Amino acid sequence: MNGDNFLNSEAAERLEFRIILPLFLIVMIDAFSITIILPLLPYYAVAFGLDTLGLGILLATSPALELMSGPMYRIFSKKLGRKPVLIGSQLGTVMGFLLLGAASTVWMLFVARIIDGIAGGNNSIGNRLVRDSLTPSNRTHGMGLIEAAYSLGFLAGPMVGFVTLALTDNDYRMIPYVAALISLLAVILSFFVSKETLPPEMRKSSGLSSRERLAARYGPLRKPLVLFTLALLFLVQFSYIGFIEFYGWLALNRLGMNALGTAILWVLGAVLIIIVDALIVGRLSLKFSERWLVLVGMGMLVAGLILAATTPQMAVNWYSKSEIIEELTLEESFLGDVPVNVHIPELLPPEDSAGWLGLGWFLIALSLIMIGGSLLVPAIKSLLMRDQTEYGISGVMSTSSILYKAVLLIAPLVLGFSILQAGFTAPFLVEAVILGIFLVFAYFVLVRE
Repeated sequence: MNGDNFLNSEAAERLEFRIILPLFLIVMIDAFSITIILPLLPYYAVAFGLDTLGLGILLATSPALELMSGPMYRIFSKKLGRKPVLIGSQLGTVMGFLLLGAASTVWMLFVARIIDGIAGGNNSIGNRLVRDSLTPSNRTHGMGLIEAAYSLGFLAGPMVGFVTLALTDNDYRMIPYVAALISLLAVILSFFVSKETLPPEMRKSSGLSSRERLAARYGPLRKPLVLFTLALLFLVQFSYIGFIEFYGWLALNRLGMNALGTAILWVLGAVLIIIVDALIVGRLSLKFSERWLVLVGMGMLVAGLILAATTPQMAVNWYSKSEIIEELTLEESFLGDVPVNVHIPELLPPEDSAGWLGLGWFLIALSLIMIGGSLLVPAIKSLLMRDQTEYGISGVMSTSSILYKAVLLIAPLVLGFSILQAGFTAPFLVEAVILGIFLVFAYFVLVRE
């Protein structure tokens, strides 16, 4: 290899930050606008009189619509390009947040989530923007940075939610308005900063027939290793996302923590994720294979789920049952009165159970789950794309995106129903056992193949 070729090859190996930076900012702000709401939804559900199954249905409504609208976004992005479709979906997200803030009845909560779901193509389009911008040599590093962008959103969202609650006397309905403002900022960034990664000349047919394109795209799905890795990704995301969606209710029920308290816990977990995604994943991927990262991440996730399931019901020392009840009793919005949930006291721990054991226990569980999940997701996705053609990458990533949306749909329904019937312990323990079994299989399939 001569000097010029070596330099060109070295340049191709480097991650192009001028390309990845706009994507990083857009993904971070999108995650910011979502995670400012996600820790709040369990408290919204309690305030509006929903049980854990009702919360699960509320959480599943948006991904259900997102799953159905996915083909529409794929067609539009091929015809119009990634950028305009991304902006259109972000505007829909703004509308959904505005309605959520104005909601005064349960049905309005669901309509807000439906609008957000129909507009939910920004995740899939964002993933395609990232995929278009990375090369095989820098894919793990780039995906780690994108995960770090989500993590920064996870950090900033609850922080802003905390400040909003503090400045508005714990008025939960102000947070969706702040989320709408942040989403509008994402629209502005997408319009002025992002670059189109699917120019018109790349939207033309490749010359292959439909059967040839399908064979090239979904041929890798016939490989046992790919199928096993996809199943592993589904189980990991099911456990990880399920915990995140219900951890606010768990913290309320076991520790007596309000939205302000769980926002602080979310910030601590997000700091750990940022450290792992931005500083550790890239280095570990160079020193160890993705396969070993998968095993380590799964072990941490299993341990975290077991600890979460067995968190004792011991309220934090500053817990006041009457103050929590008052915070969860919403007053009227400009669209009408909010019904009062008379069952709130039954969901809370007794005041005579205060201590530090429950909080410390829960913090360890949260840390293990957050770090394990942040190691697992980029490592599994990078493993899926290894030794694939561009069509093959498109097929496995499209399938993984569908599985992710399926997780967002199924996990809250299954966990919401299971928690309602059996409490928090059994569902998370069952998840830990299933993941533990897959961890053993993963060792033989991924490492000792």
